[in-house]
Amino acid sequence: MVATTPLANKVFTLDAVHCQKETIQTINQSNNDYVIAVKKNQPNLYNNLEKLAQNTAPYHENVQTEIGHGRQVTRNVSVFEISKTVQEKWENSQCFVKVERKGYRKNKPYHQIVYYLTSCYENAKCFSERIQGHWGIENKLH
Repeated sequence: MVATTPLANKVFTLDAVHCQKETIQTINQSNNDYVIAVKKNQPNLYNNLEKLAQNTAPYHENVQTEIGHGRQVTRNVSVFEISKTVQEKWENSQCFVKVERKGYRKNKPYHQIVYYLTSCYENAKCFSERIQGHWGIENKLH
């Protein structure tokens, strides 16, 4: 679908199932950018990003707290430089984003960390808005 779309200079936000080198190559060839979730379907990449996030300081952060819909959520979005090793293996990757969510849903605590690989440089607030926009679309589909 990406290869045949007439879109250019857009940013695709994708789930982890699309975190594939072929997908990234197709997006790059279409003159677009990507923000793709990384989960344990790509264990080497996931572990590499997790280790980088634990051992380096982000170059930008944004923290937001929301209360509503029976939950309280604090979202910390951090943007990190990517290692040369990751950049060589994942074409045109420029940085990665760590989204850490902590809070309560129906009085039950939860904590979640999700990583995103991206081909664009933006600040944490911009990434936060893109990722939340993607969640909004997903929620409407479910």
